[in-house]
Amino acid sequence: MIKFIQKWFLGWLGVYMHNRKERRHRVVDWVMRKFLSKGYTRRVSPEFFDEYGQIVSRTKYWHGTGRYQYADGTDETINVLASILDRAGLRPQNDVFDISMGDMSSVSCTNIRMYARIYADMHQFQGVKSGTRYGAAFVWGYYFIVSAALMAIQHMGLWKDPKKRHLLARGAKENMKGLWVRKVLGQKYVSLKDFFVNGSDIAGNYGILIGLKSIGEIATTSPYISMYETRTSKMIPATNWSHIEAPKQYVNEVSEALREAKINIPVYTIEDCEQYWSQKDFSLLVK
Repeated sequence: MIKFIQKWFLGWLGVYMHNRKERRHRVVDWVMRKFLSKGYTRRVSPEFFDEYGQIVSRTKYWHGTGRYQYADGTDETINVLASILDRAGLRPQNDVFDISMGDMSSVSCTNIRMYARIYADMHQFQGVKSGTRYGAAFVWGYYFIVSAALMAIQHMGLWKDPKKRHLLARGAKENMKGLWVRKVLGQKYVSLKDFFVNGSDIAGNYGILIGLKSIGEIATTSPYISMYETRTSKMIPATNWSHIEAPKQYVNEVSEALREAKINIPVYTIEDCEQYWSQKDFSLLVK
């Protein structure tokens, strides 16, 4: 019951915040700060805030990915980071999640860091440790994914057609679990919350956030996709990246991979970056 309430409360909150004309909401900001801060006490130096803040000011979009993924339909793993660096950029991939527009080849980006973070966190082996992120992964997952699903129902006029709504919902859920969850988890039949809590089952896997200064031509997508995502059909070269964020224990590994690929951008500890974003109002973290 608690999981049910959390899921739909956060989903409808996402719809409400997206539809508001005013950007900030004092009551929601106060409540969500209390909720998201529970168990989170990490502190970093003011000097880091200044340096990272300058990087963020040049970052317009974000892309969440990870070190490893399962190859399509197999139990073999691929080194995603190495593949990205070998091409010196983010290459468009086939995406089936825009039901109205159909399949498209694109790179999915967002101007909302916390949205990109859920895609990075899903790669973390055995899930993100408590206290290392501002707000649990499943909280942000529920907020963004469920609210987008509710907006999709509204956009396609499915409230009045429960049969079609349930049919499309089953198809979307199968795609999510069979294509999205299966990228990092051997079993696909898990709940959304358990997926974000438990993360990947690939040993040594971890999440990576790539900051982007700019992207190519923006692709047309449905309103329920564009509420959080910006997609481009063009490759995003490493020259357009501002920085990378990775878990503390893997920062040196990622930095060395960048040096070998001759890509000169800073790599920050994602745990420290979280402290920077924890100072922001919730309203500013979701729009």
